[in-house]
Amino acid sequence: MIYTRTGDAGTTSLPDGTRVSKTDARIACYGALDELNAQLGLLRAQLATLHIEGAPHAFEADEKLIVRAQRLLFSLDATPHDVEALEHGIDATDTLVGGIFRGFVLPGGHPVAAVAHVVRCVCRRTEREFCSLSVADDVQRMLQPGMMAYINRLSDFLFALARKINSLTATAETLVAE
Repeated sequence: MIYTRTGDAGTTSLPDGTRVSKTDARIACYGALDELNAQLGLLRAQLATLHIEGAPHAFEADEKLIVRAQRLLFSLDATPHDVEALEHGIDATDTLVGGIFRGFVLPGGHPVAAVAHVVRCVCRRTEREFCSLSVADDVQRMLQPGMMAYINRLSDFLFALARKINSLTATAETLVAE
């Protein structure tokens, strides 16, 4: 059954069964993770609509990294290997587009790149939620040691992916300072 009625009074359960207010900072973090996961799903669906002439599998590795990210956002058990996988994805994109950082760009460009930028912002907000909670002892039980680094690197990957989408679709980007 999808409904339990146990949250009707404004409380919910933590994974260990403890009942807390839905305004608890830990619940806010779980909500941020859920929103990030949904946004990643939207991005993955949008990526599947892109068809790059001469490069039919241009985003295949990126899609796999996104699926892995979605799973890790549920399990919260990213490892240094997972962080390295994102870094390799960023490095591959850097090589493909001839350098990622040439100055700050205004979010936008191709519509799918714009989605990637929105997801990047949601990722950064999720990271801030966890950082604000990091002073509490409970955060250590919620996150494996590599998870904070993973969320940080995920936002970098999303920036790189937006740049890759714009590059492969020959969509111009607008630099902040021109």
